[in-house]
Amino acid sequence: KLWPSLHLAFMEPPATVPPADAAALADCDAGNGDNGNVQRGFRRFKTTPDVSAPAPKKSPTVTRRSPGAPRQQSIQILEPEEVLEALNVPELRGRINSFSPPYSSHSQSAAGLIAAFALGGYLAFRLPPTPSQMDFDALRLWMLSAAAWVPLLGWVLWSDPRAPPPRKRSISGSVPNPIARCKHGCIFEVAPKTRHCRKCDKCVAGFDHHCLWLNTCVGRRNYHRWLLFLLLLCCWTMLTCWIAFSSLLRCRHLRSRRFAVGHRPAVLLLGLLAALATAWLVMLLVLHAYFNVMGITTLEWATSAPGAPVKPQGCQ
Repeated sequence: KLWPSLHLAFMEPPATVPPADAAALADCDAGNGDNGNVQRGFRRFKTTPDVSAPAPKKSPTVTRRSPGAPRQQSIQILEPEEVLEALNVPELRGRINSFSPPYSSHSQSAAGLIAAFALGGYLAFRLPPTPSQMDFDALRLWMLSAAAWVPLLGWVLWSDPRAPPPRKRSISGSVPNPIARCKHGCIFEVAPKTRHCRKCDKCVAGFDHHCLWLNTCVGRRNYHRWLLFLLLLCCWTMLTCWIAFSSLLRCRHLRSRRFAVGHRPAVLLLGLLAALATAWLVMLLVLHAYFNVMGITTLEWATSAPGAPVKPQGCQ
């Protein structure tokens, strides 16, 4: 009872055979004996078009960028009419500075660590016995460096490193500055190495990196002040380390267990943390000195392959 239906399903030729399938059928007919008949019938069954069945969906092709390859241009230069409309937008996109939410847990940890260094360094200096003249000089330098980097830190935290927004002078002059819009919606005057920071949701001119410890972006408008802040902070942590270990060495000749090193674990921990912070800041300064010599940014160094030329384009 099943043979007639199977016979028709496998052996009945289709009404129309495309040229590609006809060539395939000719290849299948080249077989000998029953094997060739089975192949011919199976091929005809598989190539019979089914009008009711939906066409198979093609999987989307994904192109990946090779390491070190330049990114594609992703900004759009605005026309004069669009520039006039952009000038009427009163609000800026994204976070303004470090004090704008959301806040980073790294910045809170950094604030607690700096407060611990300041309080611990002063208390370590006040511990008996009486400090030497060198310790007094170290304390003066410690306070002067703190007085220098604290207002500099406040300026870096309060400043907005975003790419300059369009202003009326950009289109009123004889040589207007080009105005562009990135794929995220930011409108700005075109500047070199402008990148979009996803954490701050704004485009930053001369984008170097997003500092989690300061909870702000570092770009062309605050990069040099940020480097100066790092240098002063490195000197301050080095002096903190000096004050902490000097307070431990002052009591090495005392027999009383009251002034022994084992009874000052907080001062010892302060000195070790200050030494680690100083070493980390020195390595960071050396790394950015290398970046300035090579003329690259932290983002370009992190996203490029070793030895590959860095040619970033557009706003990413």
